[in-house]
Parts: sequence; C-alpha cells; structure tokens
Amino acid sequence: GVDHVVEVPQGAWPTSCYPDYPFDGDELLDYVEACASGEFDSYLDRFLASLPQGREEF
Repeated sequence: GVDHVVEVPQGAWPTSCYPDYPFDGDELLDYVEACASGEFDSYLDRFLASLPQGREEF
C-alpha cells in the first residue's frame, strides 16, 4: 500500500505536467548535452546548488 503522498509543485520539471506547465526545453537540452559529453556530475552539482535552501538532499 501507499504510506505517504507528497505534493511537490512543478515536480515534473523540466518535463511538463500538461496543462499545468510546459516542458523547459533549455534545461532539457542542457541535461542531454551534459549526459552526452560525460559532464553529468557537473550538471547535477549545478542543479542541486540552484535549489532553495532548506530542501532535503536527494
């Protein structure tokens, strides 16, 4: 069974949750380029650093 349900506004970002918000094409391209070039760790570091303070670590 389900133990918990958590609401995360824009939780599908950078993909979309139609009709609530569109995908973020620029961010998706950055992600794809980072994966293709072997720079995913750097991308992830930048992404996590951009989160508001107080968020739990992923």
